[in-house]
Amino acid sequence: MLPDNIGLRPVVLHHLPLVRVIIDRLGIYRVVSDLLPPDPRSKVTDADCVTVMIMNILMGRVALYQMDSWLEHVDTDILLWEGCPLEGFSDVRLALALDHLFDQGTDEVLSAVVHSYLHSDEAPHVYSVHGDTTSLSLQGAYDIIADLDAPTVTYGYSKAHRPDLKQIIFGLNLHGSVGMPMVASMLDGNTSDHDANRRHITQLASLVRPDDEVTFVADCKLVDKHTIGQLLDEEFHFISLLPDTFAQRKNLIATAHDDGHELLELSRDPGRTKADPDRVYRGTSYECSFPVQDPRVPGKEGLRTERMRFLLIESSQLAAKFDSSLEDKLQREARRFDKAVKKATKKPFSCHDDAAARRDKLLETLKLHHAQVDVVAEEVTLRRSRPGRPRKGEEPPTKSQYQLVLRELTADTDAIEQARLYARHFVLITDHLDEETWSDEQVFAEYRKQHLVENHSGFRWFKSEATVAPMFLKTPRRIAALCLVFVLALMVRNYLQFTLRKRLLEEDEKVPYYGRRPPTQKPTAEVVLNLFAGVQVVHVTMDEEVVERRLAHLSDAARKVLDLLDVAVEVFTRVREKPVVRVGAIP
Repeated sequence: MLPDNIGLRPVVLHHLPLVRVIIDRLGIYRVVSDLLPPDPRSKVTDADCVTVMIMNILMGRVALYQMDSWLEHVDTDILLWEGCPLEGFSDVRLALALDHLFDQGTDEVLSAVVHSYLHSDEAPHVYSVHGDTTSLSLQGAYDIIADLDAPTVTYGYSKAHRPDLKQIIFGLNLHGSVGMPMVASMLDGNTSDHDANRRHITQLASLVRPDDEVTFVADCKLVDKHTIGQLLDEEFHFISLLPDTFAQRKNLIATAHDDGHELLELSRDPGRTKADPDRVYRGTSYECSFPVQDPRVPGKEGLRTERMRFLLIESSQLAAKFDSSLEDKLQREARRFDKAVKKATKKPFSCHDDAAARRDKLLETLKLHHAQVDVVAEEVTLRRSRPGRPRKGEEPPTKSQYQLVLRELTADTDAIEQARLYARHFVLITDHLDEETWSDEQVFAEYRKQHLVENHSGFRWFKSEATVAPMFLKTPRRIAALCLVFVLALMVRNYLQFTLRKRLLEEDEKVPYYGRRPPTQKPTAEVVLNLFAGVQVVHVTMDEEVVERRLAHLSDAARKVLDLLDVAVEVFTRVREKPVVRVGAIP
């Protein structure tokens, strides 16, 4: 039996102390403290508020107005600093911290954190940057204050397939190997991908070191003469997908097919199931000229051509996809054409040439069929110009009119084969001309890493587990600031995942996976953080005062993770001292 004045109180910590260590390791707390000096009238700093929001996001996220209630169930002496007042994290205080972030400049805050990482010893000098944009649909009314340079919530092209909702455009650029968010922006809902890409290139150029070799990777919206010109002017390399609308794409495919060029195997992936065939990619590269606009010289004077490398790739997966959907495409085109012919004949043509012209336009819409459509003339009787019985021998007035008649509609085997040829190929474009340093396999492999910005390292995380939208915020400026906090949380998540995977590979170790699945050397951050589920710190109290903290339920697998990440177990029990905040901007 314990004495009456001694008590035990368990407090759940989960993975939060580990998250806090990484926040400090990346310099996030220091950067925010330096850029947003504390107000002596406030109980907590903006850096404390940002840290709490990041930890809460990586814990599952509650609404801002519930943050102080959530903090009652964690040990803020360990996660923040000894004696940190919970009432200091009200929704009003957190919203004020978001306002301060926006006023300071979300780009400036993120750039300072990224600058700190890129100039550290662990950052590589040769790396790729993967960029893309997505739309975040929002509901409700928002205060629009034009002079604050906040993103405008408005209608635009919805990548979420919700054209009925207003939106904002979110752009993200990730460090290719680490997954570190380098540039992120919240833009007006009708911002084009071209404008977003050029903005991100400008921001990225201000961050990289002079001796860094950066390859910018993005989808086909990157490819236009102005954006490519800006990339080359900033001394960036690039890899992108050549859009289908470019004539060079069809020309390269036709050239390779007609001349019988050999396509070498670039990659082979196993099918989704054992019964599925391997997914094979074969390709070859060509050098061709490409128009580029010098950003410093407007108009035709700045237009020039540069030698570019075009990598033509044949995909067995795309070929199978075309074949599986061919019958459906043929039926849909046949139904659409038959409907168009019937619609055109609802009102007869009074002129043969008009009917023939309309027929020719209809035939141009066919891509996979042959059609025989005849122009048929017929005589129709008109009403007599005067009333009464017609005179003997008087012929009734007539008029010639013309109809379109569909005689035959058959599949065009040549057109189908041509469509199959173009469907199973795609073309990458890059300025990496040296095939010894950048082989075809390496160019293709780098472009395939574009999934980093689209899956759980990027947009999918934002739209699922992080759930950026909808938000309980009234102003776009606070939405933009909260988005920065989500980006910082993503930075912590991706850094944790990359660093642990790297150490597991170096040490030839594995960590447990979910359920009965075998251990893995490539765990996701969520798998790793789940290893700390249920970790507690037991408060030993005497006369209601905590005299000791003891760790409980930390598994061997979790201890292995801490060891690989060079994190001491004591971070789960050690009380933090209140930090001495330095005033002044960082470089």
